[in-house]
Amino acid sequence: MLERFRRVSLSASTLRGRTERAGGVDERRQQAEVERLERERPPSPVGEETLMRSVDGAMVAWVGGSWVEVKSRVVGRVEASEPNRKRTAGTEPKTGTEAEDGHRAEDGE
Repeated sequence: MLERFRRVSLSASTLRGRTERAGGVDERRQQAEVERLERERPPSPVGEETLMRSVDGAMVAWVGGSWVEVKSRVVGRVEASEPNRKRTAGTEPKTGTEAEDGHRAEDGE
């Protein structure tokens, strides 16, 4: 290709050597950047240790008879559970929509 466009003829071994040298230079540059980022990276923001994310979509009827896709996303905190723990009425874990006093957020109380 060089010969065709630049009228330069190089052997395959010369091209391979130059390509490997250029790749080595680029690899060293990338490694230096990784090392710099590891040294200078800011601390991680304070937050939950483990979060779970779920995304889903559903088709719903729209006014006028057409159907549209609705997408929903939920993000929640992952907590360790007690194995084989039996739950009784009133002992379900609180969800993100419940206040500390047990009232749901939509109750307005």
